[in-house]
Amino acid sequence: MNEILNDVKASLERENNKKFSNIRNLSENILILDNEYFIKSFDSSEKKTSEFLGIIKLEDVLKSLKTSLKTPYIFKDGDKFIVYGFVASERNSFSEGSFAEQLKDLHDQTVKSFGFETDNFIGEGIQENSISDDWGSFFYEYRLIPIVKRSKNSNWDEVIAKNKNKIINILNEHKPLPSPVHGDLWSGNVIFSGDENYLIDPSFYYGDREVDLAMSDLFGGFGKTFYERYFSLYKRDSKFEIRKIIYNLYHLINHYNIFGETYHGPIDRSLKHLNFY
Repeated sequence: MNEILNDVKASLERENNKKFSNIRNLSENILILDNEYFIKSFDSSEKKTSEFLGIIKLEDVLKSLKTSLKTPYIFKDGDKFIVYGFVASERNSFSEGSFAEQLKDLHDQTVKSFGFETDNFIGEGIQENSISDDWGSFFYEYRLIPIVKRSKNSNWDEVIAKNKNKIINILNEHKPLPSPVHGDLWSGNVIFSGDENYLIDPSFYYGDREVDLAMSDLFGGFGKTFYERYFSLYKRDSKFEIRKIIYNLYHLINHYNIFGETYHGPIDRSLKHLNFY
C-alpha cells in the first residue's frame, strides 16, 4: 500500500469512526475498503485532475439523460487521489445489450465543436486538446501528430505527415458530429452491475462517436450482442472499417510508447493496410 492510500484509509477510518476489516489492494495505486470505498491514487496531480474532470463531464451528460449508465460516486478527492463509491461487478445476459443502448444515447448528446478545453491523459500519455470545428484536422493535429512524435520513430512521423490530406478527408467524409466520448473505451473500463452500468477511467473529449467503437474492438472488446445492438441503432457506412484503423493507430502508437516493441508490428500492418506506405 503506497503512502497516499495509507493516509486516505486512515482519514476515512477517522471520519467513519471505525477500522476497516476487509481491505484489498488491487494494485499499487488501488485500494478497496469493506466493499464500500474504492480509493485510487495517482503519481501526479495532473493525472488525477484529468480523471476527475472526465468523470464529472460524463456524469453531467448522463444525469441529463436519466439513464442507468452512470459513473461511480465521488466521496472525496485530493491532490493525488480520488475516493469512489465501490461498485460490485454483476454481469447478466442483458448487460451488453443495455450498455450498447446507453452508450448510443450518450453519443447522441452532441455539441457544437470537437475537442476539449484542457489537455488530459490517455493511460500514461498526455492527450493534447484544443477546440475545433474540423474533426479530421483535430484528430490529425491533436491525436496522431503528438503521439507519433513521442514515439521517436521518424519513419512513422514521415508516413503520417505525407498522408495528412488523405487522413483528414477520410475522417471528414461521413460528416461526424461532436459527441461526448469516453476516449479509452474497452471492457476493463466498464463495470456491469446488475441493471446499471458504470464508466470508469475516461479520457474524455468531444469527437466522432466511432473512436469509442473502434477502441472497444482493439483491446479486450465486448461481445457480439453489444456490437449488433449498437449498430442496429447507428448505421455505420462502408468506410467505417478504414476509419477504425486510423482511430486505433492512435492507441497502438500510445501503447508502443508505453510498452515497447510488441506494438511495432500491428502499427506497421495498419499503415500498410491503409496504403500509407
